[in-house]
Amino acid sequence: MVSGAAAGGRAARRRREMRKKLERAGATSKETAVTIEEAGFDEIEKKWLGWFVSLGKIKKTIGDNGKDRYYIEPSKEISWW
Repeated sequence: MVSGAAAGGRAARRRREMRKKLERAGATSKETAVTIEEAGFDEIEKKWLGWFVSLGKIKKTIGDNGKDRYYIEPSKEISWW
């Protein structure tokens, strides 16, 4: 059984990793949003993506070609994760 703290730690670590990948890909605004492939997300990160989008931690938009694109907004506040 996994404790709540352990699960929260994994989620925070995964979010930081995904945020770094989006930053490296230049996806820091709606105009510069990237696809999953352009961000370099692995299979596990793809599974986490929907959850982070639902929480508003990662933003989702639709590109001109109808493909989902993702980006992050610069943080104005300190978040615990």
